[in-house]
Amino acid sequence: SSIYAGGNILRQLAGFIMLPIYTQHLTPADYGIIGLLTFAISLIDLLFGARMVQAVPKFYHQFDNRNDKYAVISTAMIQTAAISSVTLLIVVLFRSDASNQLFGSTDYQLILGIFAVTILTQAIENYGLLFLRIQRKAWFFLALNFSKLITQLSLNIYFVVYLEMGVMGVAISTATVAILFAFIIGTITLVKTGFHYRWDVGNRMIIFCWPLWVAGVAALYIGSANRYYMRIYSSLDDIGLYELASRFAMILTVLIWRPVNLYWQTERF
Repeated sequence: SSIYAGGNILRQLAGFIMLPIYTQHLTPADYGIIGLLTFAISLIDLLFGARMVQAVPKFYHQFDNRNDKYAVISTAMIQTAAISSVTLLIVVLFRSDASNQLFGSTDYQLILGIFAVTILTQAIENYGLLFLRIQRKAWFFLALNFSKLITQLSLNIYFVVYLEMGVMGVAISTATVAILFAFIIGTITLVKTGFHYRWDVGNRMIIFCWPLWVAGVAALYIGSANRYYMRIYSSLDDIGLYELASRFAMILTVLIWRPVNLYWQTERF
């Protein structure tokens, strides 16, 4: 758990390290835009992304044969990647309507389309990192997260500070790093597990997970929907200030709960 704590901190550290820079180069409204985009992508991801991370350890440990175990990983990754790709395509095609619904304006449709890439990349990356945790390769998990931190910081500074691209710079940096590491981690995982898809396992995991998706919507509403209402009844500036404060409020989660859960999630079955 201590090693996972380090990896988890590294995953979150880019945002904290960049805070002094962001406050100089981004306005509170810019922060508000990022907060709303994060909420929207999380909601779409939850409803239409077919995430089965919680099911994978359960079904993985139900098999004794290594090939069957690996088939669980590849099936989940392939199935989620296929569904997420369709979801991503729909969001990109209707990004103008989505931007208007989310921000009350179509001015942010390009940024929304770029951010939407994470619908696909996060799925691939999460399964790969989950597989590393199942194999108890905690130090490799830490090394990948450290590499991602360095890459993210470098691109953030380049696009936001040097090129002064504002929110667009954050979007491009985020999408670039997401694509790069999803490719690296996804390739490492599929080289190990092989490219296998089993309909029976895929269907069982969906049946297991759909109640968790419903519960996830409730949790997301409780934790993040206030940003959307603040946009309607207040301003993007207020959302930005709230988003900044929430980063500090999540410190205990990042330091304690999340690392323990990263270990327990793969060991409980």
